[in-house]
Amino acid sequence: MRVIIKMFLSYQIDYLLWLQNLRELTNDFFTPFFLSITAFGKFIIPIMFLSLVYWCLNRKVGEFLFVVWATGFLFSQFLKMTFCIERPWLLSDKIHPAPEALPGAKGYSFPSGHTFGATSVWGGLAVKLWDIKITRYVLITLVLLVGFSRNYLGVHTPQDVLVSLVFGCTILFVLNKAFNKIDDDEKMSLKIFLTDLILFIFVIIFIPLKAKFFPVADVDLYNSQLPGFYNNLGNIIGYITGWYLCRTGIKYTTDISWLKRIARYVLGMAIFFPLCFYSEAFLVSNFGTINGKFLYGALLAMFVTLFYPWIFTKIEKYFDLDKLVELWKN
Repeated sequence: MRVIIKMFLSYQIDYLLWLQNLRELTNDFFTPFFLSITAFGKFIIPIMFLSLVYWCLNRKVGEFLFVVWATGFLFSQFLKMTFCIERPWLLSDKIHPAPEALPGAKGYSFPSGHTFGATSVWGGLAVKLWDIKITRYVLITLVLLVGFSRNYLGVHTPQDVLVSLVFGCTILFVLNKAFNKIDDDEKMSLKIFLTDLILFIFVIIFIPLKAKFFPVADVDLYNSQLPGFYNNLGNIIGYITGWYLCRTGIKYTTDISWLKRIARYVLGMAIFFPLCFYSEAFLVSNFGTINGKFLYGALLAMFVTLFYPWIFTKIEKYFDLDKLVELWKN
């Protein structure tokens, strides 16, 4: 399969070189735009948006987007660590990616995680808002632009992007069908959780065995990917588990006043960002790089999907902001 993937590589390198020449001829005029676009497939913007939807706007849509995102990244990590396809500049020394894009391009190239993320989040939202034509077209265009930006910036080949789009859309289709039945079938949420859990267990067992019985060409490069791989796996299992436990154990609604929505979001982000920036070093220093990275990913995901919903339900039980505002006005 790896041989087949590389068969058409020369054509893809030519395409990336054409885009590279375009960047150089235009003196990187379009590069800032595509760097901004590519950020919509990274971690921070999607997680801020998903949290807003899940906590404050529409719980059901938020649940759907989180599960699609987690499932998409599970497939992405499996394919990355199975095929171990290097980045374009390692495949051809003629490729010179945009330097600003390199911090977000540390793992293996195939498939594109940014494109998977964009397809899951913005493509998933397009599915849920399908009847609103202008919104649907804008979101689909955003997904395609994120994918193209990975080529334009020189950090992914076309095959990386196309495979992510195909798998991402397939996952969207399957999970949308499942979530449409979730209210009528009490066991559907359990079926979705167990399916993702089985896939997760398969990946976490298969990848170390694969590396043992089918050694990679560049062992140092492979080993350098492991911390990020286990961090992403922690993230994935955290989202899946947090979503299921919250769905079955924590009752909250997003049908609330805008004041409460704003308070929920501001407080949540005020806790999330320090947790995001400061907990990683503590966990790595106490549990080692691999375990620490895994726990860090799981902690952030479960905070968003489980711990914080529990926190704000407790706060709102004792402090009714709407009543406090009324008392203040009077």
